[in-house]
Amino acid sequence: MTAMSLRYWISMSKIHPTGLQQLAKRTAASCVLMILSSSFCYGSDDFFEQLDVEIIDELDKDANHEFSGWAKQIFAYGYQDPGNLFSRKNSGLTSVASSLQLRFDGALSERVNYRIASRFIHESVYRLNDDYLATAAEIDDLENRIDIKDVYLDIDISSGLYLRLGNQIVAWGEAETINITDLVAIRDQLILGQADLEDLRLQVPAAKLSYLMQGSSLEFVATYEAGLDRFAPAGHEFDPFIRLRNEQVELIELDAANKVEYFLRYSQFINNGQYSVVIADVNANDLSGIAALQSAGKVRLTYQADRFQMLGFSANYAHRLMVLKTEVGLHFNRTLAPKHNDILGDNIWQESDQLLAMLGLDYGGFGDAEVSVELNYIHTPNNVQNLAVSRHQWGANSRLFWQDTNELLTLQLDWTHLLNDDGDITRLTANYELAQSWTLGALLVVYSAKNPTAGLYDYRHNDVFQLSVKYSF
Repeated sequence: MTAMSLRYWISMSKIHPTGLQQLAKRTAASCVLMILSSSFCYGSDDFFEQLDVEIIDELDKDANHEFSGWAKQIFAYGYQDPGNLFSRKNSGLTSVASSLQLRFDGALSERVNYRIASRFIHESVYRLNDDYLATAAEIDDLENRIDIKDVYLDIDISSGLYLRLGNQIVAWGEAETINITDLVAIRDQLILGQADLEDLRLQVPAAKLSYLMQGSSLEFVATYEAGLDRFAPAGHEFDPFIRLRNEQVELIELDAANKVEYFLRYSQFINNGQYSVVIADVNANDLSGIAALQSAGKVRLTYQADRFQMLGFSANYAHRLMVLKTEVGLHFNRTLAPKHNDILGDNIWQESDQLLAMLGLDYGGFGDAEVSVELNYIHTPNNVQNLAVSRHQWGANSRLFWQDTNELLTLQLDWTHLLNDDGDITRLTANYELAQSWTLGALLVVYSAKNPTAGLYDYRHNDVFQLSVKYSF
């Protein structure tokens, strides 16, 4: 299953309002950070390679000025009827998206490298599917988009000391389907379960200072106006607030009280393993209700991102064809969502600490196949009788990956059981490399939820089949 903050998305799908920060605000914040340095340029991580979190690889001193990119066309068809809650009520085309990504890499000097990448997306489905009665929010947000992927400088300050400044992706931790210590990056939750791992994390305006020592590293990150995860607009088939919109609830979002977030990680590299301790003072990527008001038959809810603290540990150990992974963390002062029917209660949110844990295994000893298994757990010690979560939440993820000996055809099957019994997502992908630059792709995603209180229940008929063609240059 694609990595994502499923716990946050499910919580918001039950009772949270929309709360996306404007891309322009984040980009402006990045520019302010970069103006503070002597020069600036732009950059991006390669979204079709495994995200590299090793500090030693963050700075390529021998980089030349390079240009690369790709163009991609997607056709997606929803073969079930989502229902009257959504803009697309019947089976039909869900997406006809054309995208172009451009990337520049280079060096300004021996000690300063840059990256810049942007993605341009045009969605044609609203004009091609007459049965898709898109809302104004869907057209405004999705018909034409320019996504700045990364905008940063890599600066070699001195031996072992590096600074990355600007919009960037910081990927920490080991878990893929639960956010324990991996809290720096925000997530793209626009199409739940359909985004690839490489596209899941989104950039945030940040300054990252890294110090590489013999066998260890120390990293400090400060972000400004990182914002919330990217969620679907009103009426979309993955609108996480569809229940509240159906009940005509007015949603009011307030900016975070503290716009700066802090993260510190110390890592030790011993005997084919990495062991890290992380502390953070952060804003949640979802929102918490702070006031509820009923007036003249109308309901108004006011929300604001809550502040919480985190202490966590992550580790991985490689032995022959096997990698063991684990992650555990304490989240202090989390405000947790109530049950949907209690949203107008006097205490609509309750504060509690939480223990989060993950245990995983990757094994590549089956010839051309690889298997991954991950078990997740969240414990909430406080009284959860009126909350939307259980005291003990269990989740699981498994993946089977296969590639032919010529490395032309790849198949991947993912299955995820969401925390809190909120449903299951099954995902099958296939990619075939026609030539050096051309790739054909297919994707099938199936959503399952039987309990009406499950977070995926309203979205259980949003199964999709997708075809794509991609040209890389």
